[in-house]
Amino acid sequence: ATHVVLGEPVDGWKVGDQIIVTASNNHKPIHTYRGKTIRGAEGRLQTEERRIVKIDGRTLTLDKPLAYEHVGTGEMRSEVANLSRNVVIESANLKMRGHTMFHKHSAGSLAYAEFRHLGKEGLLGKYPIHYHLVGDTMRGSSVVGVSVWDSHNRWVVIHGTDHMLVRDCVGYQSVGHGYFLEDGTEQYNVLDRNLAVQAYLGKPLPKQALPFDKNEGSGFWWANGRNTLTRNVACESERYGFFYEMTRRDGFNTVLPLRQPDGSVKKIDVRTVPFFRFEDNEAHSTRLYGFKFGDPGMGIRGDKEHPFIVRNNRAWQTRYGFRPNMEFVLVDGLKVWSNSYGIYGPSLDMQVFRNIHLRD
Repeated sequence: ATHVVLGEPVDGWKVGDQIIVTASNNHKPIHTYRGKTIRGAEGRLQTEERRIVKIDGRTLTLDKPLAYEHVGTGEMRSEVANLSRNVVIESANLKMRGHTMFHKHSAGSLAYAEFRHLGKEGLLGKYPIHYHLVGDTMRGSSVVGVSVWDSHNRWVVIHGTDHMLVRDCVGYQSVGHGYFLEDGTEQYNVLDRNLAVQAYLGKPLPKQALPFDKNEGSGFWWANGRNTLTRNVACESERYGFFYEMTRRDGFNTVLPLRQPDGSVKKIDVRTVPFFRFEDNEAHSTRLYGFKFGDPGMGIRGDKEHPFIVRNNRAWQTRYGFRPNMEFVLVDGLKVWSNSYGIYGPSLDMQVFRNIHLRD
């Protein structure tokens, strides 16, 4: 095909813009790292980059035909995302690679800018967009509509920072996790309607806050349930679409100081803090897990009054669609299609599943 028909009209897209069309018929995605195929991988990456040469309503004409099938109708279909913006932040030297960092009492928001060729591989704190130990001093700030692509170290990192809004962003190709909440103290952040495509396998970073995080390539990774993730999509991640991880493994003490609704700070076992909201998220064409919450026997649990609630999510064309290793969980609304395993290895201790749809 030399054109795609969008599901809705778009404003501001222009001839010459660079877009991606995500995979939708890829059971065994693989990833390349600096042009080399990862050992033992099968299949091919099927997200494709193209330029727009004509726009006619919802129809985009592309500069060259697509090489793979991309489904455009039904529930299992590709996303089309625009990487181009009229404000660009990029590295002057690709061998050096730059980064941005916002500290406590920084001010302002980011909107509709393009962050490309950034991120210092293997270095802690050197990310394309990094909010570093801001606490609640930037309350009301946001990252809206940005594109972050070709990063050698994640896309958007929220570290020790509360009350951030990240919405309508596109992340494409990163080494390690893409949208990343770093040390388990982050709270009251909202990640809404973001796209994560091709988070590649990375390595743990020197002196990282959480020793158990292997940085294996998750579109969305977080360690504190007191955050909101809604309407996000992860595609062709190396290991996970969405990975919530908090554990005492490697000697880490999961009792952390967390700010309470009344403003006080109290030490709490973060494993017992349920999700604020986790709804309407989607993972597809991911090599291992669509959704993974915890690991077996690691003590993630709510209680009868405060369960973990997971609503209306979709996983398709992954190996393991949905893995909930948590106690006191309500899974209400889950669609799992075309996976090797649908609901894999659940704890089955005080877990309730309803409105579940399994197919193929």
